Amino acid sequence: MQEIRQATKKLKNEKAPVIDRIQAELLKAEEQITPTVLASILRKVTAHEDWKVGLIVKLPKKR
Repeated sequence: MQEIRQATKKLKNEKAPVIDRIQAELLKAEEQITPTVLASILRKVTAHEDWKVGLIVKLPKKR
């Protein structure tokens, strides 16, 4: 929770929201609720089994 609080405090105000369309001011508005809600969402998203499998491909460097 502390990491989420620190990350939301570092967000810059008055910047265009990205694909999720959530503005920094909204995340900062309620310091008690935001970390709890975000932690719950992150637990559900990162627990998905497909995210635990990956393929590493070596890409040659151009010379």
